[in-house]
Amino acid sequence: MIKITLISCFILVSSIFVFSQNADEYFDKACTYVIEGNYNKAIKFFNKTIDANPEFTFAYINRASAYTLLGKYEKAIEDLNVYLKYDAENLSALESRGILLLETGNASESKLDLLKAVENDPENTYLNFYLGVANYETSDYLVSIDFLKAYLESNPDEWESQYYLALCYKELNSNSESCIFANNSYNSLLAEQEAGLKKQTKQLKELKDIISTCEK
Repeated sequence: MIKITLISCFILVSSIFVFSQNADEYFDKACTYVIEGNYNKAIKFFNKTIDANPEFTFAYINRASAYTLLGKYEKAIEDLNVYLKYDAENLSALESRGILLLETGNASESKLDLLKAVENDPENTYLNFYLGVANYETSDYLVSIDFLKAYLESNPDEWESQYYLALCYKELNSNSESCIFANNSYNSLLAEQEAGLKKQTKQLKELKDIISTCEK
């Protein structure tokens, strides 16, 4: 489900901050490994940074990014929790924690972070998608529909938002709307798979099941 690279910009410069010399050196090495794409090695040096200076806040948010890129979402959330104690209004950290909470099945908690982020940065329209999914997962279908439609306005050919819209309308017994979005989502998803992109077998089956009821 994750559509973006979380915390997309690692903070790579530490020299302007007053930290211990060892922590600075470890942080610089960690960032070098990030640039090289060696995230496991980067994490080792972010660990050393934090051991040398537990209040080196940028090490936590950068280590969270590395954990995310390795698919270790729970560890990333732990680091974001620490970072947000120091900078509770940081939008990148809030967005990232909200998305990761959703990915790990904590939709209710996810909504709190995502709502705060979107209220402070309404131009980040991709957050509407995650809020749509989070509200679907908590059975707030009408709210989910509003967010998903807002996302769809700027991403009209995107299959996944239409997939969730089809599911929402199905739950609300609005069969005609569910059929429309199911058909659109199915066609878009099928085109992606024919182009060699990642298969979404479960979603295709669900969409086909909805479409089959439309044809009766």
